[in-house]
Amino acid sequence: MSKLGSGILLVEDDRVDVMTVQRALKRHAIAIPLHVARTATEALELADRAVARAGDRVPWGVYNIRGAALQTLQRYDEAEQDYARAEPLAPDAAARAPIALNRAALAFLAGRPDDAAARTSAVIEAARQ
Repeated sequence: MSKLGSGILLVEDDRVDVMTVQRALKRHAIAIPLHVARTATEALELADRAVARAGDRVPWGVYNIRGAALQTLQRYDEAEQDYARAEPLAPDAAARAPIALNRAALAFLAGRPDDAAARTSAVIEAARQ
């Protein structure tokens, strides 16, 4: 298996759905590695291994993936730390947008609706520019 940090991480527990994604990638000649985790815990383990391998050169996407896994597991403080690590590493505004949206969702799930609304508005405003 290729390293997480390149490719697509699919978190899916249904084999048929995994096969559907694999067929779609093949049909459209998309030659990107597909990493499959059945649960958020497995996704977190993949991301943890990628972080350990990368040392001080962790790609922003790995922190974003790990943040999403932690968020799903309701480990909100740790998820926020990973999103905060990802944001300055993202190469441009288009890469920062999904991180910002993940942070908005995290704020909502953590019981901070005003923070979630402000973060969502900021992403929308940035997209308009």
